[in-house]
Amino acid sequence: MKYIQLRAFHAVARELSVSRAADALNVTQPAVTLHLQALEEQYGLTLFNRGKSGVTLTRDGEELYKLTQRMFADEAEIASYLGGMAALARGHISLAADGPHVALDLVSEYRARYPGVEVSMTLGNAEETLDDVMNQRVDAGLLANPPDNDRLVRVPVLRQSMVAVVHRDHPWTKKDAIQLADLADQPVILRETGSMTRHTLQAALDDKNIRIRPVMELGSREAAREAAAHGLGIAFMQERETVGDDRVRGVMIRDLRETNLDTLVCLKRDTRRRTIQALIEVARDLSTVKKASSRARP
Repeated sequence: MKYIQLRAFHAVARELSVSRAADALNVTQPAVTLHLQALEEQYGLTLFNRGKSGVTLTRDGEELYKLTQRMFADEAEIASYLGGMAALARGHISLAADGPHVALDLVSEYRARYPGVEVSMTLGNAEETLDDVMNQRVDAGLLANPPDNDRLVRVPVLRQSMVAVVHRDHPWTKKDAIQLADLADQPVILRETGSMTRHTLQAALDDKNIRIRPVMELGSREAAREAAAHGLGIAFMQERETVGDDRVRGVMIRDLRETNLDTLVCLKRDTRRRTIQALIEVARDLSTVKKASSRARP
């Protein structure tokens, strides 16, 4: 049994005419006749009654026609589905992020352009986000300061500065900014190992040989902000992450201006997918980074 034989049979069964079936298939009548004969001979069946007035289906032909109707209807549905995927009328993309704020900007714009594509997002720290991308648990990631890697496409999206997050009644809220040295001997709330915020802060402290007094370590920005809101110490976030909570204030740290580069990353091998191409396009359009790296081009 060959696909072309079933196609010829289905066309003749639908049209009840070899000539009309040939026209519909854009082939010659003898070609259609040969395909029908080959199918009948292979399985020892008579699928059509042939007469001067045309053809009619035998009982076996009627049963086969029911099957080919389902078969070609499924084929048409598959073609429609694939066409919709190519046009981004439907589909799915998964994203991991080390913070919700910039990631949701990206998701919001992507959904506005391609409402038929479902987007799922998971949150973790920078280390977890990069690991999810590298091990193909997600399609793409948005994280701060990803390391160089030849397997990745990188699209810089937004530069941010780190701020010290303090209770709204803290004396520092009257200052425009502080220095890293001001943190010496202050009660400090640290993020967990694997957090880019902690990595950036610690690297800057080590560079200036500044010692701090950690009072707790917390596994999320939400927990760190909550601790600062209760006056338990000074937490650290990117400037956009303090918005929306009037219990705390973000105080600029002069030594840590624009140290955070939020970057979309995905595996180069995945950039052939239309959903990924579209995500890269959206990230480039949203980017406020004036000079994107050449690595951002798949």
